[in-house]
Amino acid sequence: MTPLTELRSVSHSHATRLESLGIRSIERLLQVAQDRRDRSVIAEETGISEVLLFGWVQLADLMQIRGIGCEYAELLFAADIRTPRHLSRREPERLYQQLARLNAQDHLVKRLPSPGDVRRWVRQAAKKKPLAKP
Repeated sequence: MTPLTELRSVSHSHATRLESLGIRSIERLLQVAQDRRDRSVIAEETGISEVLLFGWVQLADLMQIRGIGCEYAELLFAADIRTPRHLSRREPERLYQQLARLNAQDHLVKRLPSPGDVRRWVRQAAKKKPLAKP
């Protein structure tokens, strides 16, 4: 299980509030917060905005694709890829170039994914049904 604080945007305070509801991992957050109504309840009980919760759930959904961990999910998010469906519609070589530019500019990941990694992600995303519901 991946700790909530592995995501850069999840502060210690956010994690503590989510943990008070039994949500201790990114995977658990995806399980319990896929639906807008569930996120609304979590937001009300924790004081964390629904928009922020939905972003984390989308990151967790991307992380269901083999080879995409927290850092790569956040890199994809910076490239405006929010869902497996968005990822599946991208041309891998162009996406790789965009990720390389973003990382050179903002230093989001220590090691850039390879072009082969990006191709595999796009293929896998095409087979995956998104779990996060708007």
